[in-house]
Order: sequence, then structure tokens, then C-alpha cells
Amino acid sequence: MENNEINELLDIDNTENQDKSNQNMSNSTQNKYPALRIISGIFKVLGWIIALISVISTFYFLSEEDGIQFLAIASILGGGILTLSFLSISEIIKVFIDIEENTRKASEK
Repeated sequence: MENNEINELLDIDNTENQDKSNQNMSNSTQNKYPALRIISGIFKVLGWIIALISVISTFYFLSEEDGIQFLAIASILGGGILTLSFLSISEIIKVFIDIEENTRKASEK
């Protein structure tokens, strides 16, 4: 009983209440912004597809006998830049969702 009184004086919730509220928050955040989560996933998949196509085209251009190695270099550099860009966009969207979640948690406390 004494521990509950101290928690009330310090305005601290019981751990049971905190666990329940954390579970409710995690359930609600998984359902928030489904479109952004889908868009983030699409950007990630596209980034890896671009990387795969870039590697395949690089090997193709290197195997050609016409001496078009500059296309292989352009392919790997362009594909690398595009891959990094798409993966970065995907992660930035996730960061914005996490910022919103943390801001909401802070405002609820």
C-alpha cells in the first residue's frame, strides 16, 4: 500500500496500467498511416529491383565485345545512386512515422 501512495504523490502510474497503455499504443500505431507504410515498402522494393537490374546490365555491358565499358560504369553508378535514393526515401518515410509516434506518446504523458 505504501508504494501505491508514493506513486500517487509522484504522479506515477502503476506498471500494469503502463503496460496496458503501451500495448494499446503499439496496436494503434501499427494501424496508423497504412498508405505511408505501403509507399515506404514500394520504394524499398523498387530500390532493390533497380539494384538488381543495375548489376545485371553492368555484367551485360562488360560481356559485350564492342568495347562499351563506359555504359557498364554508367549503369553501376546510375543504378547505385537510384538505389540509394529509393532506399533513403523509404527510410525517411519510416522516420517521419516514428517521429509522429514519439510525439504522440510524449503529448499523452
